[in-house]
Amino acid sequence: MHRTLNIKNKLGFIDGTITKPPNTSDPLYAPWECCNDMIIAWIQHSVSSDLRSSIAHADTAESVLNDLKERFSIQNAPRIFQLAKSIFSSTQDSDSISQYHNKLKTLWDELEICEPMPTCTCGAVKTLLDYTHTHKLMQFLIGLDDSYDSVRAQSLLQDPLPPLNRVLSLVQQEERRQQLHSIPTPLAMATKTSEILNQRHERLFCSHYNIPGHSLEHCFKANPNLPIYSHCHIPGHMREKCYKLNGFPPGHKNSSKYKSNANQSSLVQEEINHGPSLTPEQYSQLIALLNPTSSNANTPTANNVNANSLPMFGLSILDDDWSGDGL
Repeated sequence: MHRTLNIKNKLGFIDGTITKPPNTSDPLYAPWECCNDMIIAWIQHSVSSDLRSSIAHADTAESVLNDLKERFSIQNAPRIFQLAKSIFSSTQDSDSISQYHNKLKTLWDELEICEPMPTCTCGAVKTLLDYTHTHKLMQFLIGLDDSYDSVRAQSLLQDPLPPLNRVLSLVQQEERRQQLHSIPTPLAMATKTSEILNQRHERLFCSHYNIPGHSLEHCFKANPNLPIYSHCHIPGHMREKCYKLNGFPPGHKNSSKYKSNANQSSLVQEEINHGPSLTPEQYSQLIALLNPTSSNANTPTANNVNANSLPMFGLSILDDDWSGDGL
């Protein structure tokens, strides 16, 4: 409110420096009344609706401001306690240096409004300002992350202590340096990949063939007596570890593909082992087909059939007339 009135050159109406003209015949009386009513209207629109009725009948803007000060300018001890607690418990955590500093500065500025610095003309206030600066610097350094320990130690070893803005600049430079080193370069990524591959090869090494990535326990030629699983015909393979029968583990690329195939393969294997079930009638028909009767044995074969016994239709190959009349 003070800043807005000062911009419009109307601050003297609320602090009493621009007084009301005593006579109505004064040429400044009417302009003063106009500006005073305008300021009262600004204040009414700036406060809450439940307070407007209490200042509606005020005569001057100065009396309106004095009335509001008497009602609301009291010490807010719970808010001061909350601000002090927030300041002492503030840490950087995952915030950047700029975000961490802005959070602290907001709390410091609000605390200074609730506890304003006393006015002094003897020069003793400089000692109080130095104490406040040291207190703020310590609070800022305490909440920093441990990765800035070198900058923190460098700042604390200086005598006198550097200004807070100077320490803030040093910490921000250290932050940019750490971000630069944390960016993975192509060479660093290739080196890390090669290290991972070397670790994998070091874990698996077959002393029989001197081949990395191959273990001696699973070497088929070095261990010819490994058990062979009948389903997959793989040496050293066990039913309990067969993915095709038991299903692939979660996250495997073929986990959903072979889940249904495993059930189908188990059903097929069960049918092969046990065979299809036959009724007594089907079993008798199967025996009759495998053992033909004697009546069927005397039946002439196709090679012994007489040509005269077969009925002929139309002309035969022995007739002379093949002119096509009989067709």
